[in-house]
Amino acid sequence: VWIGAGAIILPGVSIHDDVVIGAGSVVTRDVPAGATAFGNPARVRARAADGTDGTPAR
Repeated sequence: VWIGAGAIILPGVSIHDDVVIGAGSVVTRDVPAGATAFGNPARVRARAADGTDGTPAR
């Protein structure tokens, strides 16, 4: 899991394996394994191709 500088993760939110959270993001919902999420509120913008290796799907 990588969490960018200044990111805010609200209480009760789950961050699963192989996740990247962008800097300054506000995470309001659970982020599934292998996802990249950013924004305010953070949204999943990419997912790992197989959900395990962190490689974004194309």
